[in-house]
Order: sequence, then C-alpha cells, then structure tokens
Amino acid sequence: MKVEIVPLDDRAFLALDPAARRDGHDWIEICDWLNTGCAAVWKIGESGYVLTLANGDDEIEILLGGGENARACAGPWEEAALAHPSHRGKTLRLEGRKGWRRIFRHWDERDGVLYKEVAG
Repeated sequence: MKVEIVPLDDRAFLALDPAARRDGHDWIEICDWLNTGCAAVWKIGESGYVLTLANGDDEIEILLGGGENARACAGPWEEAALAHPSHRGKTLRLEGRKGWRRIFRHWDERDGVLYKEVAG
C-alpha cells in the first residue's frame, strides 16, 4: 500500500474533519501548522489519512486519523513513519481513542498515551 505525504486537499479534509471536530482541533491552527512545516498529511492507499505534528519535545504526535479501513492502513503508515528521515531519533506519540490501542498494541503505553521510539 502506497504511503506518501500530500497537501491538504478536499479528500484529506473530508476524511480528517470528523476526527478534528471530535477532538476539538481548529482547522485554522492546523493549516498554520501545515504552512509552517510543523505538520504533515499522510495519504495511505486510496482513502486513509493521518495528520502528524512535530512538537517541541522531539515527538511526532499522531494528531488525526481518518478515511476508510484504519486497521489495514496502520501498518503501512507506521512503517513509512518509522523510516522517514525527519523522524530519526524522535518519538511517535499517540493519544486518544481506545481503538488506536488495539491497533498499536505493540507500542509502549504510559498513562494512556502510546509511544514508539524511532531509531536514530
């Protein structure tokens, strides 16, 4: 399954918007993060999307996920995220819905937050 970083287009917006609304994220702020290069939209296959945000703690937060067939998209996305050059030496961080804990059960969990170290 192809995984690539893409611009925020209508399809990505429609896929990610339910998660943004549920989690209380503001699209103006998200667009600012995208415009400054702090955030990225990942397209997985034909219909899966993930929004990541680099924070000041050497972490890459998996902020939003949307689209179809999250379980099938998770593995290919994780492989691409772990191999991405800008993620070397950082930690992937995922906080949120219980469903993510089932999909990423091999990640470390601390206080309800999932973590995955990226090799340097």
